[in-house]
Amino acid sequence: MNILVVSENFSRGGLETNINTLHNELKKHNKLVYAFGKYEKTSYLNDAKIYSDFHFNYDVTIADFCSDVDRLVKIIEAEKIDVVQVHPFYSVYQAFFATQLTGTKLVYTCHGYGSLTFTPNLFDEILLEYIFEKGVSLNIGVSEKLCEMSRQQGNNNFLLLPNPIDLDAYKQTKVLDNKKWALVSRLDIDKYGAIKKLFEMLPKLNIESIDVYGEGTEKKKLENMAKRKKLNVSFKGYVDNINEVTLDKYNGVIGLGRVAIEGLAMGYPVLFIGYDRVVGLIDKKIYERAKKLNFVPEYFDDISINDLNKQINNMSSNKLDYYIRDQIKEEFDVRIITEQYIKEIKNASFINNQSKAEELFNKIKKVNKKNQFHISEIVADIVYNFIKYDTRNMFIKNKILLHGDVTKNKQEIINLKNEIRELRQFTCETIDDKVNYIISNVNSKWIIKNDLKKIFKRRKNGKN
Repeated sequence: MNILVVSENFSRGGLETNINTLHNELKKHNKLVYAFGKYEKTSYLNDAKIYSDFHFNYDVTIADFCSDVDRLVKIIEAEKIDVVQVHPFYSVYQAFFATQLTGTKLVYTCHGYGSLTFTPNLFDEILLEYIFEKGVSLNIGVSEKLCEMSRQQGNNNFLLLPNPIDLDAYKQTKVLDNKKWALVSRLDIDKYGAIKKLFEMLPKLNIESIDVYGEGTEKKKLENMAKRKKLNVSFKGYVDNINEVTLDKYNGVIGLGRVAIEGLAMGYPVLFIGYDRVVGLIDKKIYERAKKLNFVPEYFDDISINDLNKQINNMSSNKLDYYIRDQIKEEFDVRIITEQYIKEIKNASFINNQSKAEELFNKIKKVNKKNQFHISEIVADIVYNFIKYDTRNMFIKNKILLHGDVTKNKQEIINLKNEIRELRQFTCETIDDKVNYIISNVNSKWIIKNDLKKIFKRRKNGKN
């Protein structure tokens, strides 16, 4: 198959590792091409054909949005693409029109809850839900929770596909009893709470030192905290060969998500942290829960310092409790996952809404090109008027109708306020004060109408 992978950004992180792992396996029997908004060159995808500098963002102008769609269409046609695999977030909007215009299947991958809930306004939400209804052939999620969320939004064509691991790259490690651990994480604000909590616990834990691998906005704050508390913590920066750097060096690995999977794949004990929690070591019981949630600890409880120390102290005598490499090999191996992936996207059907999508796109292209696509009231009106007659999703229809009612009420209030301002030239000071009071305190058009009636009645009776 010929696959075009589309994503907003490609730099350093779990998304990039996921894409690269799939790439290295899929390229053996398939052609892969990439389209990114911002692209930062790393050792990943070093043999891939990459198109970059798209405008996959919230602030995109109509000119750039339409240009992106036209460019994607040319790539799809030139590369003879069979399926477009799109990653969140804003790239999905351009990808939808490009796939419909070319008759190409569209697959959307959900990496987290934000993949389904990222929309900041009603327009983006309505258009996204419409895309799921009329454009997405297959939704892929890395956890059962995402599948459940997607079904609640009316998307039933959903496939659970865990984060893949190339077991050949993650060799069996020696677990050293040196009380030295590797913490692997982005050091951004969403990770800060859990790392801070771990650092606060560290003086009382049977862990003597931690090497931190990662970069982010909160790195300096964490460095200062470690220095202030005199913790034996060393910041190593970002590496993209964590499987080699950590081999045969540590007592265990600390992290969540893909980091937890990689640590377990190497045979390390993994200290599960994240979402402002320190959960504890992943044993077989926690593994069964965590794998269904893509190793995100949102639904887990914190562990006490005493209980965590008990786990750490018992590691040597209970190694098999924390050795989960064999299960990872059975359930997360990239060969198994890519085989299922190719099978499912081949079986997925193109959702044909071509004539409608082309009509809608042509209407958008006529709007002032300098306007921003995602906040243009003109674009919103065009999309709403178009979608409300095409959707079969009553939730979408109701949102559009609700928006129309709110807009209508707002306009009526504006009109009434304008009428009141025009009356000022015919009123005495007392009534003018009343008008000003109404304008500054009005909550709805009904209050305005009520007060107008009172004013007119007083004037008719010759009163101020």
